[in-house]
Amino acid sequence: MQNQAQWQSQWYRDGYFRDDTVLDVIKRSARNHPDAYLCLESDVRAGRITAAALLGESEQLASALHASGIRAGDVVAIQLPNWVEAIALCEACALLGAVMLPITAIFGAAELEYILGNSGAKIVFMPGSWRKRDYRDSVPQLRANTNLQAIVILDEHAPSGAITWQAFRERAGAPFPPTTAKADDVVAMIYTSGTTSNPKGVLHTHNTLLSDSRAAIAFWQESITKTYLSPWPFGHIAAQLSYIHFWADGANLVLTDRWEPLEVARIVERHRVAATTGVPYFLQSLMDAADANNVDISSLESYGTGATNVPPDLIRRCTQRGIFCYRQYGSTEHPTVTSGVPGDPVEKLITTDGRCIGGNRIRILDDNGIDLPPGVDGEIATAGPERCIGYNDDKRNAESFTSDGWFLTGDIGNLDEGGYLTITDRKKDIIIRGGENISSREVEECLLRHPAVAEAAAVAMPDAKLGEKVCAFVVLKPAAELTLAQVIEHFAASGLAKQKTPERIIEISALPRTATGKVQKEVLRKQLRQS
Repeated sequence: MQNQAQWQSQWYRDGYFRDDTVLDVIKRSARNHPDAYLCLESDVRAGRITAAALLGESEQLASALHASGIRAGDVVAIQLPNWVEAIALCEACALLGAVMLPITAIFGAAELEYILGNSGAKIVFMPGSWRKRDYRDSVPQLRANTNLQAIVILDEHAPSGAITWQAFRERAGAPFPPTTAKADDVVAMIYTSGTTSNPKGVLHTHNTLLSDSRAAIAFWQESITKTYLSPWPFGHIAAQLSYIHFWADGANLVLTDRWEPLEVARIVERHRVAATTGVPYFLQSLMDAADANNVDISSLESYGTGATNVPPDLIRRCTQRGIFCYRQYGSTEHPTVTSGVPGDPVEKLITTDGRCIGGNRIRILDDNGIDLPPGVDGEIATAGPERCIGYNDDKRNAESFTSDGWFLTGDIGNLDEGGYLTITDRKKDIIIRGGENISSREVEECLLRHPAVAEAAAVAMPDAKLGEKVCAFVVLKPAAELTLAQVIEHFAASGLAKQKTPERIIEISALPRTATGKVQKEVLRKQLRQS
């Protein structure tokens, strides 16, 4: 990639890249903030540990990993919920110079088998059972179809071909060689969830992950030193960034292993949580639960959101109660590209995904790779210090990066004259009606402005004449009613082109969502095909 070396030199000059490794910041935090705590609020495996004690635990786990044959550069797969042991294993990888591979716990045996084989992982850690699933059932399949050296079950019982957590820990004791990892070496491999193909292994270095914390300091004009809540599942990039803030900034970090709005509201109250992130659905349900049950969440100062449509009323509601709610844009490959910042006009916070932060850059390209002017939709291409160095598959790199190093996100959006980004759709999520592209996101945002609509998702509906038409799934507010005629009237009043108006409305009680709150549109498309 022609620009990469030039950019990297600039990022070092600007301070986004440094010579520190993840291990350096872990040790510095344990020394400077020994009492900062990591806490898992859970009815299954609750735990709390200080930064200093966690480092001691991680040293024992690193010794056990080394005794298990793990060396610098080896891949350590961790398919666990947000348990304290998962973060301790990540620290242990940093101590050894191994590559941590966090895997979302909801991935099934087939997905896990693919990831373990594709990544070349030498060891995997899994629960015994969690959420009515027994992970031990997949051990024979993994033994038969992968090259794993060890399978460790975090339980008192393990089947043939695996060992228990206690048996693994008993391997500790012997010293292990200190890591010689450098800041630009790979420290993490994180797989994106595939929708039309197998998951992709994203490679991050110490610098690309740590630059998020460094950008946040520039963003907030201070490090995050208060208590931060992470609702993200362990294998999600946002979860990894929350651990980085715990290590790099000395912030207390509170984790949950499930989203139950009332319990999360009580966690905010109990720990005096100051900041968190999540999809709009999480924030809306958190405030609703707090208000309905008189739970004090007044400590909450900021909420970063994105990944889906953000109802304008949600940001206004937060502003009224003193919570700075801002939209962000990012991905596993490039975690935080843009963000709303304090001082942005409220209208920009409501209607855009913010401006580039932390040395990031954006281009808006047409299908021929030509830059488009402000206000015109095109594919978003990004560059910046947080962006991954690529995939572990060269074919994927050829498809996703331009020859001069820009990452092609697959997202559609535009930049205004002030540099504010607005995401309008995913390339694969565009509805093509009679040869004309229609943004499903634009349709959804218009629906969310209707007083009867609580949630909305637009998908393509096959049509023999036009190819596709717009179909909308809606969740209505309590006691509300909505007809197609009312929707047509609403869209006409909004000023949108007539072809963007939904031609079918399907009312449902709740939108299907992933563990991170994203709407599962493939489930809706399947339901539409069967209706």
